[in-house]
Amino acid sequence: MVDTMVDTSDKFLFKNHYNRLASQSVLGSLSESNKPLRIFIISDVRLCREGLALLLAQQRSIEVAGSAPATVVIGDIVALQPDIVLLDAAVVDVRALVRGLCDVMPDSKLVAFAIREVDEEVIACAEAGIVAYVKRESSSEEMVDILHQAARGDFACPPKLTNSLFRYIAAVSAKQRFLNDPVMPEQDFGDLVLTRREREIIPFIAQGLTNKEIARSLGLGPSTIKNHVHNILEKLQLRRRGQIGAQARIDQSH
Repeated sequence: MVDTMVDTSDKFLFKNHYNRLASQSVLGSLSESNKPLRIFIISDVRLCREGLALLLAQQRSIEVAGSAPATVVIGDIVALQPDIVLLDAAVVDVRALVRGLCDVMPDSKLVAFAIREVDEEVIACAEAGIVAYVKRESSSEEMVDILHQAARGDFACPPKLTNSLFRYIAAVSAKQRFLNDPVMPEQDFGDLVLTRREREIIPFIAQGLTNKEIARSLGLGPSTIKNHVHNILEKLQLRRRGQIGAQARIDQSH
């Protein structure tokens, strides 16, 4: 019978048989200086997290500490002392979860999998504390390699995602130059710091459209538009929505 420990609320899942499978599939022993990586998996899709756990457990260099949905109590993960938390980027409010994990597990590395290759998601995860990314189309071998890179302290990121991060670094640098050099045109800073989607939304704001109206025009949800508007205000250091439209009209007149 498989040893399984599941709490009554089904918020935490830990299977000892993951590691039994690993020991059965591996010959030889690891030296003290080459201990296997302890991995904890978080995904709201049970089939996904259990499948990943079974796959990783067959790797000699990996020990699966456990798996759970995003509603897991962070303290339960801390108690298992994983080297790496492998996190499904599709979980609800992934940034808040990542920040919470980083606060209490500063020595553990956080790796996101199934991440969409769009600027907003990549940058948000990087800001929160993700140190490596596994693309949706990555193979199991590539994922294992990325986990080991992250454990060594290497930043593992596909080229397209790296480009997004470099653009963001350039934007942050431009922001600092703008704050230190009043001669730098404001629109130059805006072009650098805003994502493509944020720049796309600004003309609609300038026309006085509401979030719901913009959402219908772009085929997005109102909450998504609300988040973009908030980001635009923060990045351009504006306080009110009307200032976005005013700034857009100033830029168009130049």
